[in-house]
Parts: sequence; C-alpha cells; structure tokens
Amino acid sequence: MQVSRVCFGNNGNADMIYYLATPYSHHDKAVVEQRVNETMRYAAELLKNGFLVFSPILHCHTLANAHSMPTDAQFWWNYNKAHLEMFKRVIVCEIPGWTASKGVAMEIEWAREHALELLYARFEYMNLVVSEHA
Repeated sequence: MQVSRVCFGNNGNADMIYYLATPYSHHDKAVVEQRVNETMRYAAELLKNGFLVFSPILHCHTLANAHSMPTDAQFWWNYNKAHLEMFKRVIVCEIPGWTASKGVAMEIEWAREHALELLYARFEYMNLVVSEHA
C-alpha cells in the first residue's frame, strides 16, 4: 500500500492529529454499518502510513448504539466541533455518500472557515491517495 503524502511523528502535539470526516447517518442500518467499516479501513491505512488520526464515528458508534442515542449530524455537532478545534487538521474520506453527507459538509465548511488544513483521501487501484483536492 502506498500513500501520496505521509505525516510522521507528533511529539505528543494534538496539532499533528487529523480529524477524519466521514459520512455516517442513513435510514438503512446496513449502510451505516458499511460506512463504519469503511471508516475503519481508512483509519487503519492512514495509521499504518504514519498519519495520526481521530474518528468521531469510530469513537462513538458503539456508544450511540448501546445507549439508544441519536445518530444525526446535528446531535453530534458540538462534540465534533470540539475535536475540530482541538486537532486543526482534517482528512475527508471519500467514502460513498460523503458528498451528500450533512455532517461532512458541516465539517468541511467549519474547517474552511477556520483555516484548518483540509485533505481528501480515497483509494485508487488499491492504493490510498491523500491530496489537497477531492
């Protein structure tokens, strides 16, 4: 697996951690599970290639399911925004549904308004590509 851009080391600095923006909410539970699995795939490949990442989806999916919590973007916005403020860098994972996702749109808009580093990740021919453009 090759990656077009790699970030190494952080010396404990939260500014070097990338927030993963991925779609989540959907009326079909199977689609939600597929999105969670794809988010895991991206997080794993990014971590294996030197990116330090945090995913609110991976952090809260089990919690939301176990405690019958809402799963919409609006409910989680304050939580997600707090992490965006903390990490200062965003990778948008081009998982199916990302362009229609309200949550991803909110995260991209917030990142642009606050001049965060914004990157896009996608798989091309089994290789993970991370770039400044979708």
